[in-house]
Parts: sequence; C-alpha cells; structure tokens
Amino acid sequence: MKTKRIKSLVLAMLMICSVLLMSACGGDKQPADSGKANYKVTIIGTDGQPCKSGVVVKFMKDGTQVAMQAVDAGGTATKELDKGDYTVELMFTDSEADYHYDKSALTLSANKTELQIDLTNAVSTESLLVEVPDGDDFRDCQVYYVPHGRTFVELDKDRITYFAFVPPVAGIYEFTVEGEVESLGYYGAPHYVSANNLVEMTGENKFQMSIYDDQAGEIGTVAGLIIGVKGKSDAKDAILSIMRIGAPEIDVAHQPWTVYKTTAALKPFKMPAGAVVKDFDVTAPTDTYKIVYNETDGYYHMNSENGPLILVRMGKNADRDDLVLPSFESVLELSPIVTFHYDENGNFLEKVDYGECLRDHIKNADEESGLYPLTKDLKYIIERRGEYIGWWNSDSDSYLFYDPNGTPMTVNTEIAWLFACCYISE
Repeated sequence: MKTKRIKSLVLAMLMICSVLLMSACGGDKQPADSGKANYKVTIIGTDGQPCKSGVVVKFMKDGTQVAMQAVDAGGTATKELDKGDYTVELMFTDSEADYHYDKSALTLSANKTELQIDLTNAVSTESLLVEVPDGDDFRDCQVYYVPHGRTFVELDKDRITYFAFVPPVAGIYEFTVEGEVESLGYYGAPHYVSANNLVEMTGENKFQMSIYDDQAGEIGTVAGLIIGVKGKSDAKDAILSIMRIGAPEIDVAHQPWTVYKTTAALKPFKMPAGAVVKDFDVTAPTDTYKIVYNETDGYYHMNSENGPLILVRMGKNADRDDLVLPSFESVLELSPIVTFHYDENGNFLEKVDYGECLRDHIKNADEESGLYPLTKDLKYIIERRGEYIGWWNSDSDSYLFYDPNGTPMTVNTEIAWLFACCYISE
C-alpha cells in the first residue's frame, strides 16, 4: 500500500508541473490577429514616382470605412488599426483625375500590413481619324491620344494598335511598354503613318526621341507622334510608358532663328539726276578707297563724310549679267541670307536671318536703278554673310571671283565685301 501511495503522489506532482509548464509557455495565448498594427499603403504615380498629394486612402472592413488618410510627401498613407482583414479604396482630390489601377488585390490582413498601388493614366477620350497601313492598302483608324507618363492601353488582336502622343514640352522622351508585347515603335505623324518603325530601338521594346520646341505643345496645336504597339497573340492590354528623361540634344535645324532687325532710319531713296555709278575694283590695294560714315544721314560716303554716296545693289533693277552676284532681291528669291554661329569649342550659339532687314532696304531702294545707300546694317550683313559662306575665301565652294575662263582670281580680302556695292562717280 505504501508503494501505491508514493506512485500516486509522484503522478499528481507530474500533472501539476505539466499544468504550470503549459501556463508558462503561453497556454492562454491570445489569437494571432489581436492587438494593433500599422497599415501602410504607398501610391506610385503615373510618372513612376511616389504621389506626394492628391490621393486619400480609405481603409474598409466588411464594406464599412474604418479610417482614411491622405498620402504624405513620400506617397504613403499610414494608419494604426486593429489587426484584421481590410480592403483599400482610393479617393482623388482632383475630380477630373482619371486613373487606372489593379483593384483586384487591394487587401490587407494581420500578416500583410503593407501595400503598393501603381497608378496609370487612362487613355484620353480625345482621338483623331487617320489612315494606317493595312497590308498593301490603308484603313481608317480611330487613334486615341495618350498622355505623358504610364498609360493603361487596350490592344487590338493580331495587329498594331496605334496611339497619338503630343509632347507637352521639348525634351528627350523614352518610350517603353510593359506586358505581353511583340513590338513597340514610332510610325510617323497623323498625316502619314508609315508601315515600318522609323526609329532605332535602344533596347527590347524601348526607344528614345529628342523633341524640340516646334514639335511640342497641346493637342491640336502640333501634329504629334504616332506610336504603335503590337501585343502577343493572347495579349489584351499593356502599359505604355512615355517619360521625359532630359533636355533635348542640340539640333541646329530645330533651333529658333534670331531675326536681324533694321537699326538704320530708312527712307525712300531717289538717285540724283544724271548720276553715274562706278563699280569697285576688289583686286585693288586697300588704300585705294576711303570709306567714311556720315552720322547725320546714316550712309557711307567716298573720301569724306559728304563725299559721293556708296550704294548697294538691292532691287532687281540693279541686276547685270557681268556681276558676280545679282541684287539682294534676286538672291533672296533663291535662298535665305543667314549665318550660323558657334563658340571656340564648336558649340552652337545662334543662327541669324537677315532677310527682314534686307527687304526693308529693298522697299526703300531707288525704283529705277534698284540702288540704296550703304548703311551700317548693309555693311554688317555683307561682311558677316561673306565671311560665313566664303564669298572671298578661295578655298570655299562659294567663292565668287573667277575670270572669263573660269580661273579663280586673287582679290583683296580686306575690301572684297565691296563687290556688292558701287559708288557715284564725281
């Protein structure tokens, strides 16, 4: 009997220890989803950067809103809530905002307390009707505009889907596409859509384009670009991304012109009765001619301020078959008179158009002779244009001075600009 009592006491003590151990190890532990947690939702905008404003996150439980929070400067809305299951809804402070995002996975739980939502633009409701290639022919196609940023686009099956993009500002733009896509390309402008991609790709379904001021603006102000996306056989949609990544590369053709403005006080000129004009000899020594400017009348004269007028062949009536260059009116009908300027390192500075100033002088030239007195403007233009294009540079393709046999003549480069002038002979 004594042995039985000892065994019973040992068994009872073991049971007590077991209960104590269970209590110490958390036998009364609360459910895993009890207590509080910080729920964090981050919103990424259509430019690929966190939204700093304009978005409010609503935390919903069983269809009822339990909290709401606007995003902070980091694009995040954080709220301390009871641990549990929640769904998320977004509210935008801009009533006209039209975004697309995946609404099928906006859930949070006790174990999933963070969520990122990527916003994309919705395709514009604005469109234009263009002809696009269709085999050996063309077909009419309603092409919708896409904005700058990331845009959710629906794709045509088995053929290219076209979109129109108007760059809002000049810059280098990078075009990419996300999704099951076979190709991405640039296909020209709305007035002519090419059958082939017209740009060199910089990666798989990626290319860049430099856009200049004359190509940028608003819908309706510039033609825009036609972008084409072809999905793989079962693809129904994709995300087309158009991002400005820097300033445009310098392209002289797209730089604005500086228009040279007339500084002289022009007035209609009438040749003196019986005046006889004489051409300059541009092979003569420099001191052969003395050119003097008269501040009072604004013209250059020979030998002294009040000497015979120096004249420029401005109007067509000044043309002669023996001249190395016709009048400026005749030249302007064939090509612009311009200069391009660069610094010592070859960097572009500006391009100048002198046409407006020359036409001002032409309008005031003597109608019968086509001549007008030499002004500071005309002297400057003749010298700048001549030096730029090489009128008196014998190594230039634009060299003007040849004898009747076609042999280059040697001219005095210090006075060669006077070839376009003549003077009234005393």
